Amino acid sequence: MKHFQEWFDYLLNFQWVSLGNNTLIQPQRNNNGQWNLGDICVTDQEIIEACPSKIIENIQEFQLIHHSWRVARFKRYRPLIYFCAFGKNAIFKCVYQAIYSLIEFGQWRHDIAVFTAEETKDILKDQLLPLGLANQLHIIPVSPATDILDYTLARYRIDHPILCQAQPLLYLDTDILCDAPIDDLFVQLIDSDMIHACKEGLIGEGHFDSGGYWYGWRLMQEDSVYFNPYHRGFSSGALFFSNVHIALPFFELIIKSAYGFMQQQGYKDEFYDQRFTNYVLFKFKKVEIEHMAQWLNLYRIPSNTTLIPNHQRRLGLIHFLNVSTEDKLVTMKKYIEYMHFERKSKLS
Repeated sequence: MKHFQEWFDYLLNFQWVSLGNNTLIQPQRNNNGQWNLGDICVTDQEIIEACPSKIIENIQEFQLIHHSWRVARFKRYRPLIYFCAFGKNAIFKCVYQAIYSLIEFGQWRHDIAVFTAEETKDILKDQLLPLGLANQLHIIPVSPATDILDYTLARYRIDHPILCQAQPLLYLDTDILCDAPIDDLFVQLIDSDMIHACKEGLIGEGHFDSGGYWYGWRLMQEDSVYFNPYHRGFSSGALFFSNVHIALPFFELIIKSAYGFMQQQGYKDEFYDQRFTNYVLFKFKKVEIEHMAQWLNLYRIPSNTTLIPNHQRRLGLIHFLNVSTEDKLVTMKKYIEYMHFERKSKLS
């Protein structure tokens, strides 16, 4: 009976997504042992029969039969967004703005993690302290973290207990702001077995003399991986996946491929992780690039300016590109100020 009570408590303590129609629910139970799982009504006995494991805290999903033959599946909703912040202070200030926007405009009430170097974790904690996130925020030291290649590959080091218990997960670059609620993205894709990214430029980069540095076409060509140079590659600045189990094997390949390539050529170039991510995920047909484009606006700041977008339809996320980190930071602050102004104007 103690085991069953633990199972009941576990169900009641979390939100779940009812699969099929992908609806976010909060289970409820009355004193008579009747349960409401969204629009599904079941009994204690049906809930007990649905328990998939004796190790309650490891349960991420379950299924049940109700009304004799009707089927239902549920996944635990414990989403997490994570960032990587290394190096200069402007990066730490960007991640502050990014997280602030998540809370203020994205209405994000779930876990947030930031990967950083061991020697900068206390700096980052102090930087983010005014946000008042307490146990919602996790600062996670990762290694190696000695150069920019290490920094850009850190996003793929997801085999950490905090991330392993999350479902689903979204990686965001520090120059991405949230300008509208995004919980629906997580609910929609919680059962996906793909890694989702946002489509960007042409894989062939516009001409056959290009370096293939952005979307990895030269890596694909050398490895005899089919690609169409006129199809879109994707940005590695935002990566969505339903759980660590889905993404980890491919993320580990990205890390090993990147370091192996740099070792073979004898030096670390400045084109970092994205070409390897495109190469690995396209080769194994593990990436989907259309859905995220409905949620993420890739905004190229005009060169040598800090202009914010005018009358831009808010998708939920906006990625600031094309200028220095320092200019991105200024632009991000201006965009946040604009969103505050716009919200006050609507209220007045």
